[in-house]
Amino acid sequence: MPSVWDSTSIKGLELENRFIRSATGSGKADKQGYVTPKLTEHIMELVEGGVGLIISGHVGVHPNGRISAQQLFLYSDAYIPKLAVLVKKVKKNNGKIVAQLNHGGTTSNLDLTGTYPISSSVSDKTNPNTREMTPRDIEEIKSAFGAAANRAKKAGFDGVQLHAAHGYLISQFLSPIYNKREDEYGGNVENRARLACEIYEEVREFVGDDYPVMIKMNVTDFLEGGTSTMDAIETASIFEPWVLTL
Repeated sequence: MPSVWDSTSIKGLELENRFIRSATGSGKADKQGYVTPKLTEHIMELVEGGVGLIISGHVGVHPNGRISAQQLFLYSDAYIPKLAVLVKKVKKNNGKIVAQLNHGGTTSNLDLTGTYPISSSVSDKTNPNTREMTPRDIEEIKSAFGAAANRAKKAGFDGVQLHAAHGYLISQFLSPIYNKREDEYGGNVENRARLACEIYEEVREFVGDDYPVMIKMNVTDFLEGGTSTMDAIETASIFEPWVLTL
């Protein structure tokens, strides 16, 4: 049986061991979403500790999806240079790092974005100011994920992870407790997974076929009427043709 200390590879990405640091929101970017010395120090501590792969805290793909005041962003090319310096430092020390791409959806902070939050639909679980996404909104967000993935690749990240968990935007489409839509993006599990699949396809258009693209999803919402374990299994089977395996 393989040990956690054994090397492995993900879509050609060679890892020295199987320790993967799952993404957490570090809150160490500056108020404009740029890398800071404090964030660099935090990441380098993980590298020096021997973590095989670091997945960054949620990196915002669109200004209207901002969750916190000190969140990293990649919705503009202006963010690439400082991120590239960070990534170069990680690699110089034999580390590997993936950018987790995210949009807050109904959890986006109105005080920070200046716009009402958007989500799959409006329900008793969404922020009272939330509005349901229009087809135009959906296309804009898909493009934002694709463009952000391209910027992550340009900055030197070893791959990207789509954040489809923890009640953020993609998760809000997957979960029936949030998603009350009556179009092709709502209803059964296949329809609720449609946005995630289309975002993946958009990302692939930008980064090509060989670049690692991962996804993080919930097995359950732990909410009555939310995503069930069986929903998650069906969703995973939909994602299976394109998700990465070790």
